[in-house]
Amino acid sequence: MSHELRSPLHGIIGLVESLCTSETDEVRAKKMRMVINCATRLLDLVVSIMDMASSLDAQKTGTASNKQLCRDPVELPKIIDEIVTLIKSSTDKRGKSLVKPDVELINNAKAMPIIEADAYKCTQVFYNIITNACKFTMKGTVTVSSQVDSDNQWVEVSVTDTGIGVARVSLERIFEPFEQDGRCQEGIGLGLSIAKEVVERHGGRITVESELGVGTTFLVRLPVVMAADTRQSRTQTPELDTQVPEVLQGRVVPKSVARSPSTLPRRPFVLSVDDDIVNQTVIEDVLKDKYDTHMAMDGHEALEHIETCEVLPDVVLLDVMMPGISGIEV
Repeated sequence: MSHELRSPLHGIIGLVESLCTSETDEVRAKKMRMVINCATRLLDLVVSIMDMASSLDAQKTGTASNKQLCRDPVELPKIIDEIVTLIKSSTDKRGKSLVKPDVELINNAKAMPIIEADAYKCTQVFYNIITNACKFTMKGTVTVSSQVDSDNQWVEVSVTDTGIGVARVSLERIFEPFEQDGRCQEGIGLGLSIAKEVVERHGGRITVESELGVGTTFLVRLPVVMAADTRQSRTQTPELDTQVPEVLQGRVVPKSVARSPSTLPRRPFVLSVDDDIVNQTVIEDVLKDKYDTHMAMDGHEALEHIETCEVLPDVVLLDVMMPGISGIEV
């Protein structure tokens, strides 16, 4: 289901981006960029819904979430600075600035120890929290601050606004999926729920305090280094290792494909394997200026091309989910 929902959205975004780069008419280009923004927002919603569905299913069955965290050294102040800069220049679906004219978005996040975390997920957490604060603050300030505990074991990031606040009865449900706390009917109520799920998967905690008419403070607490029982080597991917053929793990080169590439000067050759003609069109259009491409519409066609081609592709772009034979099987 996730694949079927994401695929056409990626196609829409790719096609319109291609038209934007080649279109000279400014008005038409502006409208196409609006289409990109709409499709991108829709894609973000799809990803959020699927992530939350996976999390709820894991809770229901009592199993661990199948969404793996990438664990790398993360500088939270750098991420927060990038988010604040982005939000200050961003607009909502009405074309109005996310930060109201009478609101100042302040970044007071100080230098902190590098933590071991998923940088993308951390960005998602703080983007959701800060944009949520901006949404409900009509005047005053939205302030991001940070501190480290005395033992340098935990980092804390707070987002405090002078917005409309949250009623006590709504505060108890604010992290529940699809909860909009009665303040606004926009969105689908997943941002804070996802933030809580991500923080807790990192071994941290998120809390909120609020007073109607005064403002709200969200506090995120994360460990500097994740617990040993939840930390895995970034070079080990056991789930993938059990499915991917040895040739794709760099261990073996079968004799049937151990052919030498052409020694003649040539453009890099890319083989794209995807059963979606829209995605294939986007890939071909994006690569055509610098690469030679061949399109295979399924796994069998890709294997046939590999067996018969004179020069092996330099790169293979392979869709994993295809009918008949999957990308993993290919």
